[in-house]
Amino acid sequence: MPSARNLPALAALVALPLLISCSSDCTNVAANISAVCLPDVLAEGQGAVVDAREACGVNCARTPHCDVVLTNGTLVFGLHEDECPNLYVGCEFGACSQSVAPCRIPALTAGDYPVIVPGSQSRLLHVRATGGVSSCRFPAP
Repeated sequence: MPSARNLPALAALVALPLLISCSSDCTNVAANISAVCLPDVLAEGQGAVVDAREACGVNCARTPHCDVVLTNGTLVFGLHEDECPNLYVGCEFGACSQSVAPCRIPALTAGDYPVIVPGSQSRLLHVRATGGVSSCRFPAP
């Protein structure tokens, strides 16, 4: 059993692996999306922030980030996260993380936009000049 005098040094050694930062060995990978919070109507001419929840992310990955790209009148959602093998100290392998990431939708003109969320059904996003909102967030757990 370590003496009380050695406890600070022992604590520093235990914490050392947690201080290792991600370096070039990280890999950016696509994460599956289980749900996107889309309102019934978005406000025209404003950007919007909506939440995307990953389906089953790697427990040890960094928090995912979301991209929304407008391509040929269609909004395409993508979720990506960095997997860093040197950060796996203390992680539960096989655990399923369902992190939530904010997604920024660009300002859109009035109309109906098909929404593609990989792994999910296609939907329509309605953008109107009046009555729309500028965000959709999942409730806090």
